[in-house]
Amino acid sequence: MKNIAINYIIHNSIDSNRFDDIIKPIATSKKYKISLNVYDFSLKKQSNDYNLSKYDNIQYSLTECDYEDVKEANKIVVKNFIKFADSICTCIVYDSLIFNNNAIDEIDASLFENDYIGFIYSDYVVDNKRFFLKSHSSNSQINTPMVFWSTEKILKHLSGEDVLQAIYSSYVGIHIPKPLCVVFNINEN
Repeated sequence: MKNIAINYIIHNSIDSNRFDDIIKPIATSKKYKISLNVYDFSLKKQSNDYNLSKYDNIQYSLTECDYEDVKEANKIVVKNFIKFADSICTCIVYDSLIFNNNAIDEIDASLFENDYIGFIYSDYVVDNKRFFLKSHSSNSQINTPMVFWSTEKILKHLSGEDVLQAIYSSYVGIHIPKPLCVVFNINEN
């Protein structure tokens, strides 16, 4: 069973119920072993309050980070690459995103065995409205809340300044033309 790393960036304090809402769809994967890495950038650290004992199929790690560093969160996650080096792919998302049920199993990680494929992304929903994403074009900026990145491609570009942007500009991305996640207003719970 292949490993997928899901890296959640907690920017705003979230309670244990909201954390459960984040974990449940990830824990239902029947296709992949999941490594969940939580990076808590919130002012009020609550990550130690989260109960993961009922999710024995998830490998979990927690890193508490300074609130002021949240602007560099993606770079911090990539620099902590050792936590997801054994995965076929990794995803970096914020606490405002919740995967749909079975969304993780919709990802065909075998696509990353192709030398040209660098990432997979999907449509998403905000306020009950579906956002249809177009196919990516090189030399553009990453503008999607959920992307699964090839671990192999991250390794190739690890010494670069902006690893994820380098992959986005240099490789083909696969678009899944259906929403696999919902992005919530931060003030919603």
